[in-house]
Amino acid sequence: MDAVTPRRALLAAAVMAAAGARAQEAAWPSRPIRFIVPLAPGGASDLLGRLLATHLGERLGQPLVMENRSGAGTNIGNDLVAKAKPDGYTLLYAAAAIAVNPALYGNLTYDVLRELAPVSFLNRTPLVLVVRPSLPVHSVADYVAWVKAQPEGQVYGSSGSGTIPHLAGEWLKLRAGLNLTHIPYRGQGAAIPDMLSGRLSMMFDSIPPFLQLIRDGQLRPLAVAEPARLPQLPQVPTMIEAGYEGFLAAAWNALFAPAGTPGPIIRRLAAEVADLMRQPAVAARYAELGVTPVGSTPEEMASLLRAEMARWAEVVQRAGAKAD
Repeated sequence: MDAVTPRRALLAAAVMAAAGARAQEAAWPSRPIRFIVPLAPGGASDLLGRLLATHLGERLGQPLVMENRSGAGTNIGNDLVAKAKPDGYTLLYAAAAIAVNPALYGNLTYDVLRELAPVSFLNRTPLVLVVRPSLPVHSVADYVAWVKAQPEGQVYGSSGSGTIPHLAGEWLKLRAGLNLTHIPYRGQGAAIPDMLSGRLSMMFDSIPPFLQLIRDGQLRPLAVAEPARLPQLPQVPTMIEAGYEGFLAAAWNALFAPAGTPGPIIRRLAAEVADLMRQPAVAARYAELGVTPVGSTPEEMASLLRAEMARWAEVVQRAGAKAD
């Protein structure tokens, strides 16, 4: 037997395997895609995730089957995708908490930078500080003075430990010297009933689910954590106008896949998302919700992720924030 024959056979097998993999990638997607949202239904990420899943599924020719896997400050859903098979059939609609959790949790079961592949920066959503209308406060200064006058302090809520709304509350607590206790919820939707009933004195959170409640007078907005006032709430000052220089915080969402997902699949997803975000009908719907659509390359998303991780790690350290 020719000694070269085994090597030729191995080479042929490798070539056939590579050709098969390329054919599989070219046919992607040939079945529904799991679309993991690591927050509970009813919040901004859930609402925006459903919007993206519908439009992106139409473009890909396969449905994105949305699954809410909430808990542990988005870590349950993040870990699920990090451990999933990297074949393009499991995607993560990540919240900004993904950039906070490495600093906030000491025992993550996944590595954000090594086990998840950035695909695209999807959208950016301003945060608004709201209180219940029954409180005798009409500004951030009023709220600070009112909390300081309460001997036992007050409680505030957020859509979960490690979320940007949680850290925004900790940041205000630090800068104003307030006695505030954080209560985390499994999503913004779960927190809203306690906000409306009066259990919570204050919340920072993204605008979409709050907007109609503000317009109906069920919540009172005190400030937005943006550089300028918002067209949806032109009467509401910024945190900077309220005297908190540099107080900028926004929720955001990004698309991730398991690390090792084939490059052609990631590049196609990024291109589809970028084009989708430029469509007038999609942009108009986002504007109605107070959200800025973005769309980016995988490389741009990777750079943003590292910058956000560094920024919020400093806030976590200064505020002494902990996962509840």
